[in-house]
This record gives sequence, C-alpha cells and structure tokens, in this order.
Amino acid sequence: MSYDLVILNGKAVVGGLLQKANIGVKHGKIACLSLDDLKGSQVIDANGKIVVPGAVDPHMHTWFPGYQFESFDNATKAAAKGGVTTIIDMPLDSPPTCTEDLLKKKINMTQSLAFVDYALFGGITPQTASEVEKMASHGIVGFKIFLDNAGRKGMFDGLDSGKLYETLLQVAKLDLVAAVHAENSFINEYLTNQFKARGVLSPEAWEEARPIFAEYEGVARVVLLAKETACKVNLCHLSNAISVELVHQAQTEGYQIFAETCPHYLLLDKEDLRKDKRLRCSPPLRSREEVEKLWDQVVAGKINTIGSDHAPLPKDLSKDIWEIYGGCGNLVETMVPMFLTEGLYNRKMDLVQLISLISTNPAKVYGLYPRKGVISLGADADLVILELGQENVVNAESLSMLGEKWSPFHGWVSKVRLIHTILRGEVIVEDGQVLGRSGYGQFIKKNNN
Repeated sequence: MSYDLVILNGKAVVGGLLQKANIGVKHGKIACLSLDDLKGSQVIDANGKIVVPGAVDPHMHTWFPGYQFESFDNATKAAAKGGVTTIIDMPLDSPPTCTEDLLKKKINMTQSLAFVDYALFGGITPQTASEVEKMASHGIVGFKIFLDNAGRKGMFDGLDSGKLYETLLQVAKLDLVAAVHAENSFINEYLTNQFKARGVLSPEAWEEARPIFAEYEGVARVVLLAKETACKVNLCHLSNAISVELVHQAQTEGYQIFAETCPHYLLLDKEDLRKDKRLRCSPPLRSREEVEKLWDQVVAGKINTIGSDHAPLPKDLSKDIWEIYGGCGNLVETMVPMFLTEGLYNRKMDLVQLISLISTNPAKVYGLYPRKGVISLGADADLVILELGQENVVNAESLSMLGEKWSPFHGWVSKVRLIHTILRGEVIVEDGQVLGRSGYGQFIKKNNN
C-alpha cells in the first residue's frame, strides 16, 4: 500500500512509550504504525529524531476580531511554528463571545483564517446564563468563567458564588468543562487599593497585592462547588503548589477537577517581574521557592495540562504596574521548546510524561481525544518532528507578532529544535518556514462519542 506521507526511521511517542515506529498517513489520518519499510508519495526521514503528537494548547487568546495587537491568522501561524496543531481559543474577544449569535459569527469568520485546527470556548456572564445551552449546541468544548470581579477590566463580568453554582449545574448537564479563573478578587482589590494609597509603584507589588491565599481561596470555592454540582472543571493557570494539591485531592476522591499551569509560572519568577513590569499577569509570577514547589507537582503528576495563556498585548512602559496591560507576550510559539527543554534537561523528566501534559491530557480533558493528542491508528496525523539536544537561541524578532517584538524568553537557550509541524498529514512548517496556509485549519467540535 502507498501512503500520502510516510515518516521513516524515527522514534515516536506511541502507546505510552518512546519507541521505533514508521508512520503511514492516508487522507489526513494515521493509517499505519509499523517497523516495516513503508512507501508513500512524500517521505520524511526522521533518523535520529523524535516524532510526537502535535501539541494541544488549552489556553489561547487570539483576541478575535476587534483588537489590533493580535489576529486569528497570526496567532494560529505562531501556534504552527511552535509545534501546536490545535488551539482552544478563549472567548475574550471584542465583543466577548458570550452569546450564541457572537459564537456563530466567530465560527463563520475564523474558518478562512486558521493555520491550525481550533476548538472554542464560550463565555458566561451574569447576564448570559440563558445562552449556555444554545452555545453548547455548536460544538464548543466548554465555557470560560471568571470568579467574582477577576475578569472585569477589558474582559467580561465574573460570577459570584450563587451564579457560579447555578452555572456549574448547567454546564454539568451538558457534559462540558468549566475553565475557571479562580482568584478572590475582593482581597486583591483591597490590597491593591492599599498599595495605591501609599503610592507604591514597584512591579513586585503586583504579586504582593494578589497573594497566594487569595488564589487558594478562589480555587477552594470552585472545587467545593464543582463537587456539589458534579461539574467537570479545569482550574486555569494555577501559580502555586497548595492550590494544585487541593485539585489533586479532589481527583483522588473521583471528581473530574483538573489543574492547569503555564510555562511562565514554571520558568519565570517574581524577581523577573521586579526587573521587567511587562511580566505582569494574573495570577502573578511567584517566588523562586514557589516555582520549585510547582515543578515538584509537575514531576509528581499532579498537574494535568499545560496551557500557553498566549496574550501578546501591547506594553506601554510609560504606564505603572497598576495600569500596564497584562499578559506575557507570544507564548504559544515558545511553549513547546521551552517547556520541554526545562523538563527534559533540567528536571530530568520522561519525554512521554511531558508530551502528555501538552498534547494528550488537554485533548482528553476537553473531549478532543482520540482524534487529537495521540499517535494512534485513526487519529488525525497531527505530528511534530523534534531534534533533541541541539541548542537554539530564542530571538524575539523571529516570532510571529503584530506589535512589539518582545518575549520574556528572548536570548534563552532551547535544546529542542522543531523541524516539522504536520497537520492532518500536511507539512505546515519546516525548519521555521511556514508552508501552510490560512484556511487549512478546521473548527473542531467536541467528541461526543
């Protein structure tokens, strides 16, 4: 049999192991996994290289369509360059995608723009509870929710505890996931006002005004209500170990409550924020001690997913820490190489475990598995070919950004080189050169099987 694409002589992450495997692709699907020689119209020799499933980024902001600092096509192009073959886009659009009409508009308008496949979240506000079931009917994977006032400025209104309880009941009936930004915004606002009243402008005050206990309280509240409603919940961008431990304990009790963190919480710390206020994010970067504790949770398997929280907002350095926009830049393009470099070479973790965090687990949590996130027969042929051990220096100028070419990882050394990104059997990036086209990416609905 002849295949459309064959990948020969590499080692692949298959069946929970890193093992030799030749891969045959037909009609965009993985059609053969074999040690035998395969024939195909296109052949890639992966000798000495590693083949992994394309990453599934469960926390992406394309800011569609009304912002000038990012676009859907640019963001998905950056994803392709970074080895991410599926994104799950948040609803922090302009206006926020919190109604059925806006969701339908987003689906229709993005289908000609995407370089990679994409799934979508809807958003829920106190005013749009009646839209939940209608939005769910269009194949979204879940809903983004802010707790209390955590998402007010430039985002959308959050839910108080009563509304959150009501909403989680709705989401549970639909068998979807609530992705929650959990911080006690009232504590954060109180402390922020205290710092402002004293005229404190130091960047590290951002972290001190959003302490771990405020994040933990928000997480604890969400976990409690998720248990009471039997709702699947993913706690977004957790920045501290005790919150992760709380989520993990709920999992051991049988609840489908998951913990997500992001590369910036694992690679950067409060000292970096002190030096560069552009690193303001929510929750904030924590102390180096807390970063080490968070890595302990990753190694122990208590973190379920890694999301980029890609948010390349403009950074006006004339603004103080209380006014400058949040977000740590183009993170989707650097997530895979930087996370794998730290995990493999500094934390001595197993590659298969790391791949599960950026590919398999996000696909499972959000109902895209086994179409996405795995190298197996019948899965989409979303593949990334890596070369390990070759040093590459991150250069912000080479990143796909519409605004300032800035990255917190500029000048950092990666030891993971991304050679090919393959989406449904088509090579869309080769050696950093984008070969794919906008519109090849597809809107992917939740798997209801």
